[in-house]
Amino acid sequence: MTGLEKQVLSYLDEHRNELFETLAKLVQIDTQNFKTHGNENAGQAFFETICKEIGLEVDRHTIASVAGVTANPEYQTGRDAEHRENLVAIFRGKQNVNGVMLAGHMDTMPVGDVSVWDEAPFSGSIRDGQIYGRGVGDDKYGIVMPWFILKAFKELGLTPEKNVLIGSYADEEYGGCNGPLALCLKYPCEAYINIDGAGLEKEACGGACYAIEVRSHNVMAGVASIFDVFHGTRLVIEALEALHRREGTAVRLSAFLGGVEGDKTATVKFAVYTDMTKDETAAELQKLYEALQPKLKAEGLSCTPFERRTRFFAYGKTPDDSREAAILAAAVQEVQGAHHDVPGHDLTDLSDFMLHGGRNSMNFGMPYGSPEGGGAHQANEHIDCEELMKCTKTMALFLLRGYVAGNGGC
Repeated sequence: MTGLEKQVLSYLDEHRNELFETLAKLVQIDTQNFKTHGNENAGQAFFETICKEIGLEVDRHTIASVAGVTANPEYQTGRDAEHRENLVAIFRGKQNVNGVMLAGHMDTMPVGDVSVWDEAPFSGSIRDGQIYGRGVGDDKYGIVMPWFILKAFKELGLTPEKNVLIGSYADEEYGGCNGPLALCLKYPCEAYINIDGAGLEKEACGGACYAIEVRSHNVMAGVASIFDVFHGTRLVIEALEALHRREGTAVRLSAFLGGVEGDKTATVKFAVYTDMTKDETAAELQKLYEALQPKLKAEGLSCTPFERRTRFFAYGKTPDDSREAAILAAAVQEVQGAHHDVPGHDLTDLSDFMLHGGRNSMNFGMPYGSPEGGGAHQANEHIDCEELMKCTKTMALFLLRGYVAGNGGC
């Protein structure tokens, strides 16, 4: 580790409370996503203020105002892109070329039932080495953490060779993609790091969430038909298990609904994670549907075609020779003591950054919550301050080694 790197990490340690307290302030701002609309703009206003305070250039704009967004085939209508805002903060480099964007989403899931929270969802409470509140881990730390690093660079007189950007985007939850789409179209960069992962993720899962309904045509009412429905769902699950065994594909069952008060229908919900395209996946599910028909009919049952309930996420993989991925992986190893490379674990916006910004994109972040709960979308959401510091130091080393001249950058 160089003397400059030690100096920067020492600064981050000495000023860590500023990171925690600034993150807590952002958590205290309600930025819930309600799918058709969201409260992100209040958070973007706060973030604009603190970015300008440290001398970053700020571009705050509505998603729909970005050229090409609404005409893009991936654009989602009915999500109020005309009013929901993205924000990009720019640390201009010596070459004034966009190097890397560090991205995080401002929106959060709704708080849900407040009565199951131990304290107010927007408290931003800091206690026992944890920071609590809706969105603290999903994904407001991914916005404040890069701000804190660039603040350190500014105060230590460091200037990157190329522009380093922070992209704070709206509308990620509920499968939203308009935010990252707008970021990539307006600010093409050499690399994108989406700070919304559980480690270093260099593979974006493809796939979507689906549902299928099974119906019994047994003339008997009551318990008999319910057993029929359960038998039908078992046939559906057996068919999905065959898809699950395909190399490059996994199926995760998420819900079973049916058989209530003698109801003769049941719905099976599931997610498909795959390296297939949308059309290839649809074709595979159609084959399963057609193969199910005679089996169900023989039992007095029928089913609907498989219905896709979310947008389809495109599969993508970071190039093996990615300079940025190699630098980040080495920083992870040095700070965290392990090569924290993890496979793509869910359907995430990494898919969008790869699709619209380029394959030299990756997820990065930290796991959070506890076995008792407090993870993404759960009550009592919280992150560990020491884990946050490890993540922060890792990203600081990445930026120093990748973008600061005299320290091996560019």
